[in-house]
Amino acid sequence: MSLWNGVTREGGDGVTIGNATYNGTLAPAGSTTFGLLVASSAPPGDITPACAR
Repeated sequence: MSLWNGVTREGGDGVTIGNATYNGTLAPAGSTTFGLLVASSAPPGDITPACAR
């Protein structure tokens, strides 16, 4: 997995993408983007992006 503009935290229910310290802070109702590349020899079972605070 390759990721940019964020940091990963693995947990029991998947991987969480968090803010990297060099990104700063978003204003209320602000938005951002991050990139994710996943390589596998088989189709991924289930990748469900979710936004939570």
